[in-house]
Amino acid sequence: MKKTLTVFLLLFSMVNSWAAEEKAVSIEASVKAEFETTFPGMPVDSVAITPVSGIYEIVSGDKIFYFAPASGHVITGAIWSKEGENLTAKTVERLTTAKAQANYALLSAALDKAVKVGNGKNVVIELTDPDCPYCRKMHEYWKTRSDITRYIFLMPIPELHPDAEAKSRYILASVDREKALEEVFSGKFDSAAPPEGDDKGMFPIHEEITGRTGIKGTPAFFVNDRFVHGADIPAIEEIIGVYRKEEPAPALK
Repeated sequence: MKKTLTVFLLLFSMVNSWAAEEKAVSIEASVKAEFETTFPGMPVDSVAITPVSGIYEIVSGDKIFYFAPASGHVITGAIWSKEGENLTAKTVERLTTAKAQANYALLSAALDKAVKVGNGKNVVIELTDPDCPYCRKMHEYWKTRSDITRYIFLMPIPELHPDAEAKSRYILASVDREKALEEVFSGKFDSAAPPEGDDKGMFPIHEEITGRTGIKGTPAFFVNDRFVHGADIPAIEEIIGVYRKEEPAPALK
């Protein structure tokens, strides 16, 4: 009897779950249709129910806004939970990760164009801006590990760091790119412009490759194929572990 009741409760729970999912899909489809009728010509990539009654999240390209079907109003800005969590930022992170992961093959196919540093067993593909403070923080972190091979694509953001392009071009034009990278990231050219050189068209290649990933901010990493956005060392160490240098073997007696 007890076993029969357990099976019944499990089936009841599954039916309720399926019904809830179908209802959510039906609501989202209805909201999408209502939005497209209210704002014809504006593409809708996805619709999601929010914690706010009567308000739905609309994703259109790289834009996120909120729609109230009852009144036809559109609201821009972020939704925060009472716990202080930015729910809109979570959506942005999810979309960025999904788009970046979809373009991972693009970066993997262009590793010969990247600046290679190290020969460790863990492979890191990196998008970085030479003047981004978080990129520099991560540069120092990677130097503490000898179990990493870095493939670095330079992605200066001129709106934030107007000198970063010249520094990127200097790295790519250098015979010893690893040395030039260290010079730039250590701040050698923060007070004086780096020497000009011929990067043989490498900077536009880096621009094109990083632009096609859809990633907007630096630093960004693929760590053993998994995307990590920002200087998130705990997330990185969850993937590849906390690095500890191997202790010397005990002396034989």
